[in-house]
This record gives sequence, structure tokens and C-alpha cells, in this order.
Amino acid sequence: LLAGAWALLSAGETSIASTVSLLRAFHGEQRRIVVEAVVDLLGRLDEITPEADRPAFEKLVRDLLHPIVARLGWSPDPRAKKECARCSTASTDDDNLLRTAALEALATLGNDRVVQRAARERADLFLRGDKDVSPENGQLALRIAAHHGDRALFDAIEKRVFASTASTDRTAAVTALASFDDPALLRRALELATTEKLRLSDLRYLLPTAFRPRTEKLAFAWLEGRWDAVEKRVPRAALGRVVGIASRTCSSEGADRRRAFFAPKTPQLE
Repeated sequence: LLAGAWALLSAGETSIASTVSLLRAFHGEQRRIVVEAVVDLLGRLDEITPEADRPAFEKLVRDLLHPIVARLGWSPDPRAKKECARCSTASTDDDNLLRTAALEALATLGNDRVVQRAARERADLFLRGDKDVSPENGQLALRIAAHHGDRALFDAIEKRVFASTASTDRTAAVTALASFDDPALLRRALELATTEKLRLSDLRYLLPTAFRPRTEKLAFAWLEGRWDAVEKRVPRAALGRVVGIASRTCSSEGADRRRAFFAPKTPQLE
């Protein structure tokens, strides 16, 4: 039902009002797979929501997802951990993924200031090495805080990328660098892709994150201007993947522009 809602809306076979009514029917939903589908549909609606309607849309996001965070919080309750010694690993993993989806959507799509502040506080503690913030929780906080982050946070995360010895920590920091919504900071993150400061393996996380719906236009504009530098840095065998990542767009206008840009370059990659 949720999976087909966007297709129906795009085809003009249903209205935004009907789609919102469908979403409201999932208030209080706690099943991870269903919630992820709800968040995906909310993300698509975010792309077409006029500024005048944004406060109402953000409230819808908060109404739908607050119950999840109210139950799960930012991290598992220590008492729940003890009780969950008898739980399946799949159940624990589901809660972790559900927590991540809800918190990230609340901070970005829902513009939830409480979640944003909590993320920044945890991110700052994590970057200072506070042991009370677990690696998993700190890495999640970095990604969420980055969306509304400033230059000081960017600088701190960039330092963490270069200082990281654990692959999971480095991957989380690289992903956080590409999660900034500030245009200047996102361009700065993308520019790292053309330098030796980042490993080629880091680009697997940097580029897909930068080409998320909210920032894909900015990321593509950067790629248009810096294609020669990217082509020099990325091995020919991997350039096709870059093209694939950059070609994802929901608008027909955007798709036409990218086809026109990549068409003369694609034969060279074959």
C-alpha cells in the first residue's frame, strides 16, 4: 500500500491529501519495515512540499514518529538490555534500525529542534571522547547533527576522519561529512573526493550520501564543474558507479540534464 502510494501520486491518480490521510493511518506503527516505508514516502513528499505547507508537513512527521522515539529513546535502556538477553539478535537489530530511521527523519524531515539539539550534544561529547556515549550512538549523533551543523562541527568531524583507525568509525565520519545541508560545507566535503586526503574506498559512502534527495541538485552542480578532477582521481572501472549515483533523481528535468551531461562520457567508460 505504502510502496504504491508515490507511484499513484506521481501519476496523478491520487491527491496529496489522500496520501497524507494514508500516512496518518500508520500513527503509532512500530514495525520496522512498515516505518521505513512511511519514512521513504515522507521523504518523497518532502521534495514536493511548498514552503507555505512546510510547517504542517513537519508536524505530520513529528506526529507519526514521536511515539517510536518515546519508546526507544536514543539508546537501549540498561534494564531492557538485561531483559533482552533472552531476546533474539534480530529483534535488537530491528529496534536499532527503527531508532535510527525515526531519529534521522525527525531531525531532517520533521525539523525537530529537540532531536537536533540532543544530536549536537551527543556528537560533541562523542568527538571529545566521552565514554558515556557509545560508538553506535555517537556515530548516529554525528550524522544527525551534521544536517544542521556549522563549520566548527565540520572541522571536528573532518579531523576524526583522518585520525580514525577503526573502519566503522571512519565510515561514520565520512558519511557525516556528506550529511551537511549547508551548501558551502557540503561542497567542501565533496571537494575532498578530488584529493588524496580521502581514500578511494571512502567515496562509496561520501557520494551516495551527498546525492540524497535534499542535496542532489547541489551535488550534481558540483560534479558538473569538477568532473575532470573526479575523472583523474577515480579509476575508470569505478567511474560508472559514480555516474550511477549521480544519475539518480526524481524530476524529469533533472534526469534530462544528467543524461545530456553523461551521454558523451558514457562510451568512454565502456
